[in-house]
Amino acid sequence: MVEYRIRVTDYSAKWALEALKRDMPRIERKLLARESDGVVGHTQTNYLAGQVLKRQSGTLANSLHWRFTGAFKTTVGPGVIYGAAHEFGIPREAGIYIYPKRAKALSFVWGGDRVFFRRVRMHVPKRPWLEPSMRDFFREGGKAARIAERTFEEEIGRRFN
Repeated sequence: MVEYRIRVTDYSAKWALEALKRDMPRIERKLLARESDGVVGHTQTNYLAGQVLKRQSGTLANSLHWRFTGAFKTTVGPGVIYGAAHEFGIPREAGIYIYPKRAKALSFVWGGDRVFFRRVRMHVPKRPWLEPSMRDFFREGGKAARIAERTFEEEIGRRFN
């Protein structure tokens, strides 16, 4: 068996290591914030720019945000309800209907003919956009790893330079 021991005798290095240890909660929050910002930007650029969903107004992309939901936890998600509908889909069996707001019936052109319905059963196919984006962002050696490396290099550099 081989055993290694490191003994730090330089007091300034000891103080810097102790300061780094005490500062870890702040560093972890900083890292979470940077990675959450990264997920939002990555998703807006690579998954909500028309590649997965046909972009019309940009409302879904612009509503994407993150927030701290615990001491060391963030949640990323859209600010519009239809973001979840696209991510998870709405099956016909869910029994969700669309009703007219200002008329007695909904009007559609179907097969060249105008048809009217009092209600229409809603169906939205599953088109995941957030989960694949996050998987891509956090893949090994990806953007998240580079953000973590930069963050820790900055913090260590502040104390040892």
